[in-house]
Amino acid sequence: MKLKTLSRFRIPSNIYTATICQFAVAMLFLWISRFIFYLANADITGVSSFSDLMKLAVSGFRFDLSAAAWLNIPFIAMRMIPFRLAENRKWLAASDIIFAIANSAGLLANLADTGLFRFTGARMRFDSLSGWINEGNLGGILLSYAGECWWLYLLAAAMITLMLWIAFRFKIERPVPELGSRASTFTLRLLIFIIAATASVFAMRGVIKGHPLKISDAIKFTENMAQVPLVQNTPFCIMRTIGKGTDELVPLEFFSEAELASIRTSLHDPAGNPDHSPAKGKNIFVIVIESGGAVWSDILNVYPSDRTATLTPFIDSIASESLRVRHVFAAGKGTIDGITTIFGGFPSVSPFQYMTSPYVGNNLDSPARLLHESGYTTKFYLGSEPGSCNIDQFLKISGFKDVTSCNDYPSRKDHDGAWGIFDHAMGAYAARDLSTLTPPFFAGWLTLNPHMPFNVPDYWNASDYRSDKGTASRAAEYMDRSLRNFFSVAKSQPWYSNTVFIITSDHGTRDFKQTPHDSPWIQPHIFFIVHTPDGSIPPGEVSDRVMSQHDITPTILSLAGYDKTFVALGSDIFSDTHAPYALSMIGGRIQIIGTRWMVQLSSDMKRIEGVFDILKDPTASHPAGTFDSKEIDSMVRWGKAFMQDFTQRTVNHRMSVNPGTSVKTFN
Repeated sequence: MKLKTLSRFRIPSNIYTATICQFAVAMLFLWISRFIFYLANADITGVSSFSDLMKLAVSGFRFDLSAAAWLNIPFIAMRMIPFRLAENRKWLAASDIIFAIANSAGLLANLADTGLFRFTGARMRFDSLSGWINEGNLGGILLSYAGECWWLYLLAAAMITLMLWIAFRFKIERPVPELGSRASTFTLRLLIFIIAATASVFAMRGVIKGHPLKISDAIKFTENMAQVPLVQNTPFCIMRTIGKGTDELVPLEFFSEAELASIRTSLHDPAGNPDHSPAKGKNIFVIVIESGGAVWSDILNVYPSDRTATLTPFIDSIASESLRVRHVFAAGKGTIDGITTIFGGFPSVSPFQYMTSPYVGNNLDSPARLLHESGYTTKFYLGSEPGSCNIDQFLKISGFKDVTSCNDYPSRKDHDGAWGIFDHAMGAYAARDLSTLTPPFFAGWLTLNPHMPFNVPDYWNASDYRSDKGTASRAAEYMDRSLRNFFSVAKSQPWYSNTVFIITSDHGTRDFKQTPHDSPWIQPHIFFIVHTPDGSIPPGEVSDRVMSQHDITPTILSLAGYDKTFVALGSDIFSDTHAPYALSMIGGRIQIIGTRWMVQLSSDMKRIEGVFDILKDPTASHPAGTFDSKEIDSMVRWGKAFMQDFTQRTVNHRMSVNPGTSVKTFN
């Protein structure tokens, strides 16, 4: 068939047949896009065979039906109204436009998650969608991603075009059926409208009776949490979270109050501990490196590297002159997860997001707030656009009185075209600006450029890179040079010698895909380096214990000599009373990690999904055949106590010794 003939091809239909067929086409493409998602993420979805994939795809049918029904409410209503207006050609054309917009947007969202899933670990929710929409430089970000995900852009354009071409092949020749009289014709139309409305309601609910289909219902159709996103679809997850932020936390209860207190506590009383406060009276500056996985470092990499040359010689050199912790685990896989955990003192448990939850007005015993109340000046340097991922909002509610963003930087020429100010420029700016603060200060800086699309400036220190342009490794090298530049500028500043530098990361490196470094034990490993120019904290390495990202808050307060009682889920890494295990969340599972064993639990903590001997199997490729059951029971018991304390404190507004009044301040 010639192209011209094909373009004129139409299937004669009445309005009801055409509407049903067009709806079916839209839903079919939404269903098919699940397989694109699988092909791009096959290595992390835990599907072992084609038959298993088809079972998951069939299970996802009701989620697709619900999403398609929600997307097409206006379209179906316009087509099914029992009035002669439905015959109007302009009205029909308007319904076609609404169909095209709604279903193109739904399919586009589903395909977008194909690329984003590796970074977020979950289907997109309404709060994350609104975060993307509110990015000040959304156009630049999308354009910069085109180089890495060009195939996804082309595929999205092709699938949307094909979907609309097929849907609009149905030519409406008889808009509505006619009976003998006007009254009987209207009665028939009204009956069809009622049937269509009833069917649409059931489709949107996803069930005929009982509670409507929920995001969490996808778990019922899977063998493990990694398969859940294959059952879900993104439009469903977005629409189910409109007006809700992210789902509220469900307070867990495994132990009585007395039992919980005997296992662990989040109430810290420095007065009862020996004084070990080497940073007392000093400035504290926290550098949070975007995607700063320990895999970058030759010193802190926990797995034999397949790289032939170091990516971060400066970080290695400063780590060798500092007190460092070998096994530090990020809470989650997103920047806001890490920032919340580091400066809030509680973990990130996806899909829960603190900044969009009803608990965002809770008082927090965060380092910035407590140290500010103790006389510290607080400031944070954030090179991104204001509002990006709610990071600056959280920093402000956590106690930083001043948050410097991209808009405060004096020149746009150092903007990377995507996320914000290049790291070498923002670091140098921060180093000089810190001299304007009244000491002692508690300040921080979040870097940007080791984030996809890995923009590295050609005009600054561009020679002798070992890695290819546009790669995560090149961005890591650039970050290392930016950090060296920061310290070079800082050394000439009056505050430098009286400052404790803490170097950590928001999350582990997510970019060494399909390598051992992308495994659930290795990938969450991040930096925790404590450096003092005056040598007041001697160099060394802590390797006999594990550290969670949420342990950073009490560790900072302990180093600073904070002497009042406070609430923090973690514990001081350098204290003899430090928690015996670490906790992180990856692939929908909660991981409890010790010095030898790692236990993976379901998100509700009701079942063990894997036990791994990380000394013998650091890539966690195969569950251990035999293990120390007593130790595993102790780890599970500690993990349940931790999560019970976290959920109950959060829900009941007890994240501070002075809870105050909970007021929701951000949406």
